Amino acid sequence: RILYSIPLSGGDAVITALPQKLTTTESEKGREYASIGSVSIGADGSFVVYENKYNSEKDTRINLLTAYAADGSEIYSIDPEPLNEERTDPRADMRGGMSFPYEFYVQNMVQGANGTLYIVTEYSIMALSPTGEKLYEIPVSGYVDSIAPTTDGKVLVSYMDYSDYENRLVYMDDERRGFSDPVQLPTLTRSFRNAETFMGEGYSFYFKTDTGLYGLNESDAEPTLLCSWINSDVDPRNIRSLLIVDADTFLYVGNDPVSYQTEIAIMNRLPDEEVPEKYLIRIGGTYFAYDFTGYVVKFNRQSDEYRVVLENYGDYNTNEDYQAGEKKLEEDILAGREPDILYSQGYDASFANYADKGVFADLYTLMDADPTFDRTKLLPCVLKPFEVDGKLYQLASNFSLNGFMGKTKNVGSYEGNWTIDTMLALVEECEKTGKTFMGELTRENWELILITYNLASYIDYENATCTFDTETFLKVLEFVKSLPTREKFYENYDYEESRLANAAGLRDDKVMLAEGSLYSFSDYLQKKATMLMEDVTMLGLPTPEGGAVILQGQTTFAVASRSPVQAGAWEFVKYMFSDEVTGGGEMRGGRDGFSATYAGMQALAKEEMSMYYTFQLDGSGWSGSGWDGVNIPERDYDPEKEIPGYLKQEDVDAFIKMLETGRFISNVNAGADEKLNSLIAEELGAFYAGNSSAADTSKKIQSRVSIYLAEKS
Repeated sequence: RILYSIPLSGGDAVITALPQKLTTTESEKGREYASIGSVSIGADGSFVVYENKYNSEKDTRINLLTAYAADGSEIYSIDPEPLNEERTDPRADMRGGMSFPYEFYVQNMVQGANGTLYIVTEYSIMALSPTGEKLYEIPVSGYVDSIAPTTDGKVLVSYMDYSDYENRLVYMDDERRGFSDPVQLPTLTRSFRNAETFMGEGYSFYFKTDTGLYGLNESDAEPTLLCSWINSDVDPRNIRSLLIVDADTFLYVGNDPVSYQTEIAIMNRLPDEEVPEKYLIRIGGTYFAYDFTGYVVKFNRQSDEYRVVLENYGDYNTNEDYQAGEKKLEEDILAGREPDILYSQGYDASFANYADKGVFADLYTLMDADPTFDRTKLLPCVLKPFEVDGKLYQLASNFSLNGFMGKTKNVGSYEGNWTIDTMLALVEECEKTGKTFMGELTRENWELILITYNLASYIDYENATCTFDTETFLKVLEFVKSLPTREKFYENYDYEESRLANAAGLRDDKVMLAEGSLYSFSDYLQKKATMLMEDVTMLGLPTPEGGAVILQGQTTFAVASRSPVQAGAWEFVKYMFSDEVTGGGEMRGGRDGFSATYAGMQALAKEEMSMYYTFQLDGSGWSGSGWDGVNIPERDYDPEKEIPGYLKQEDVDAFIKMLETGRFISNVNAGADEKLNSLIAEELGAFYAGNSSAADTSKKIQSRVSIYLAEKS
């Protein structure tokens, strides 16, 4: 470990090697790893080093705390573990008595103005004198986020109190030998609840959030934004440590978002007149994925014409109103203040409510006007399902699939002919043969599947007509009503017993279908594993056209039709579908789902094909390890409970072909008309309560929907 001393005025850093007493050794007793866990530097140049040495075979640790004067001479060297008396988990009562085993480790430490050293351990904070004697110890019933010296010589502690899950700001009080009374701050939005707290000149407190660095004095009504990470071309997820000099100057250690190399930077506020002029593009959303800011920073660094700024409407959410941000976004849309780009994660009511009202631009028009954009790089399944009257207002860079899967030998004949009538026929056949159609059938779920998500089967929006008064819809009503409500179904439900029985039924051809979501190729393999790696067929919702799988956009973009920087907004959206992002970045898959581009799908497949898995037959999980794709690794597994598997190129080709030729509907367009849903729900409620027959219900729905469509057209 080395110590960097960096002049704030510029110039070369002074590098000093930190003294280290413990060293890594190897012997017949095993390998013992030595490392420096924490360093605290005093205002006078003195410093304290915490070292530990861990034996992995014996699971033992040696701890050493050494204090040095500014000239490097040793003041004391002690084992701090015997001083730590708080060894009982104070949070055990909150876990029903479950206590985690005690293990000493210095999580953080700082020196106060008087030379006192404050050490954060697992369950407490210890105070040591300048010569290493223990002064006192405070139990902490929560997680310590930060501990930092203030400019007036105090030491501030920020921690989450697990008794009420509220953040507390307190000072170390040596006279009390404990904490001061909590610092009273103004009511802050939820974005500050998990913010890191720092100290420095200029403000009483500094808060680091995902948006930027804020300053707050105890008398202020709200924090002041001092630095926007995006505006400063900094990716906050890459900041590993931060030092506040004053409100205009701070230092950070992190990773460059392009090269990923470690960088140490002194950041100084740039006067407004010196900031290069660029067109600003506002991206708004109620939540931004963890890795999204990195791509914004990359785009900003590469563009000489545009700068993207993020407006996180989730910052408006409070403990009292978790939808405050969504409401604020809709208010801005109604007032004509919508962001240039609307960013969504999963289903977004702000988009669904305004998709067909002229708020968003037709992305097909922007694509076709751009000679540098190749639409054939996109999978067709991310285009057609999101269309509204032939126009594309939203584009998904990542997506997941939801539908029903079964062994091809059992349900493959329904592929392309998966209508409501054929589905009901399969249900009837299963009842006659003693087989099970699906494991978990509830009224609410199948009302959603057969009615709400399937409105396009009954409604011709172009001609404003509907067909709810048919024999097929009568069958749907009777089938849905015959199912138990969710409350009734789960009344005496044993999850583990049901899961095991369902998995066994799929293997033994006694259960025909399983509902499931796919976010990656490994999810696909997991589903196959529960069916003994036999060929599987994915059926979606039964529709008049023969079935449609639900495609849910995990990350989607819409461009405002009234944006004054629409050209720039499209440049950013186009960048998010470039090979640089989808072919090599985190956006291509994993927790974010499948990629919308062929390059992204192949990159994801390549990564998955380098893994060899062992899947639990009951669908409970899997384990994996890397392999060369040729020599199958030897692995012990229980054939009664497990099955090995790996992704093959033919699996990838078949899956992509399914994405190219299958029928899909998006989660946005399916059941997005809330007023229509409410109208139908009223009649269904009367039907379930026995106040109306199936025939009368279908006629009432037919009449009311017809009137609604006529009024809407």
